[in-house]
Amino acid sequence: MSLMPSPVATERRPRAMPDQQRGVPQTENPSQESDIHLKEATMNQAANTTPSTYYATPVPSELRLAHRLGFDAFHVGRDSERSADRMEKEKAKEDLLSYLKVNGYNPLAQWNCFNAIFGGVTQTGRYTFSKSVEVDEFSGEIHRIGYPGTTTIKNLITLLEDELQVPLQGLTGSFLERRLEPWLEARTFNPVQRYLGSLVGSEPVEPWGGWGTLARDVFSLEDETSQVLLTSWILGAVQRAMDPGSHWRQVLILQGEQEAGKGQFLQQLFGESFYTSRDSEMSDEHVKRVIADTWVVELEEMEAVLNKRSDENLKRWIATPFDDLKINHKEQTKRNYRRCVIAASVNSTEFLRDDSGHSRYWILPGIKAVNVDYVIANRDNIWREAYRRYQEGERGWSKEKTKLSEARAKDYEVSNPWLDPLQDVIDSLRDHRERGDIQIVTRTSDLLTALGLKTTEHRRHTKLVASALGTLGYEQKNTRVEGKRARYWFSPDGDRPCRFYVKPDGEHKFSFIDD
Repeated sequence: MSLMPSPVATERRPRAMPDQQRGVPQTENPSQESDIHLKEATMNQAANTTPSTYYATPVPSELRLAHRLGFDAFHVGRDSERSADRMEKEKAKEDLLSYLKVNGYNPLAQWNCFNAIFGGVTQTGRYTFSKSVEVDEFSGEIHRIGYPGTTTIKNLITLLEDELQVPLQGLTGSFLERRLEPWLEARTFNPVQRYLGSLVGSEPVEPWGGWGTLARDVFSLEDETSQVLLTSWILGAVQRAMDPGSHWRQVLILQGEQEAGKGQFLQQLFGESFYTSRDSEMSDEHVKRVIADTWVVELEEMEAVLNKRSDENLKRWIATPFDDLKINHKEQTKRNYRRCVIAASVNSTEFLRDDSGHSRYWILPGIKAVNVDYVIANRDNIWREAYRRYQEGERGWSKEKTKLSEARAKDYEVSNPWLDPLQDVIDSLRDHRERGDIQIVTRTSDLLTALGLKTTEHRRHTKLVASALGTLGYEQKNTRVEGKRARYWFSPDGDRPCRFYVKPDGEHKFSFIDD
């Protein structure tokens, strides 16, 4: 049985600003040094954090003295004013051992001793204690506050056994699993929230001048649309971190040359610990688990992703604010509210296949090289400014930005092979008009036949022909024509509806609907 908590089994709830990030190894790589700085900032915040005043389980009265003495005794070095001497530590051990003996060393008594030392308590006499263990809700790693690195429940139990010289054999199996689940859940922290909070602090923050030129400084993009979409998407990332599951459907698409550093931009901006990528082969259940502990997901080579699933399905997946995850070895599911935003990298200039609208796709075009060094040097500045703006009420999405993204996305739609042939057919239909300025009314099947396609080929080409008709300004309506209700296409011009259809022998026919 694994005693580590599942990082994906976290429900949405109010979250306190956390105290430390998961650690990363020291390195001479400048990009990783920047990542280390992100972690150190939050660890320094933890050292100066006022002790919390919550605990998950009641404190047995027999353990109050052990709490008062034992907490200090087992956590030496956290506060010089509360350090325990040897007599206090021995007294705490005596109290714990006496409590265990009186209760027959039963599992519940063993758990209460474990909680007395590692659980944290509120006010006890003149002492106020904070929780001594925290769980990173992204990674599931367990931290002892004030101690470097990470630990495990097994290690904490072993530490207590070594101090008491008593085997705590009751802290195993299903009993321990039932106790641990709510105990760990009550001690989770959001490392991204903690990082953002550490950048601002309590003093007013001055605006950062680089915010207004970020697209130029990072991607050499001078246009205002790129600047607006980039900074607004970063604001969306702050929103998702602070309010998991909140409404955010926009995907930042980095379009440009291969090996330009598009993926590196995301890794260095968000930190490698909070970045993950998705390719076209990843199963949906695997994707759910991967994105549960990340801040940004990159859809690598978006063309391949779109080839594996329809644009409609991809849009639905992007818009989902939460994922229901299957709990291992259990039939239940756990709802995980998304804390991440989505980005994509693409090389080609034709990758949007659906003409139903692309407001979700915010494209930064023509990227030739990314100034990764600038991102590394200014990452804290970028996130500090974004968080400052978020705190002041600024949000990333607006209708105006949707219009900007829609207009830009049209330039990246996949060319329709039926557009020109369909235009030729429509022009020939107009040449056959005999009277007046008519409005062409027709069905998709008649146009497919007029294009020379066999009935067996219609289904494969229906969507593309419909897309081409939409591009040409035709509007589809469900209406009754000549006594039969069906979906008809109406041309954008003309004042007298005239139906075009193809007879079984292939002859093209016209009939005025008002005849």
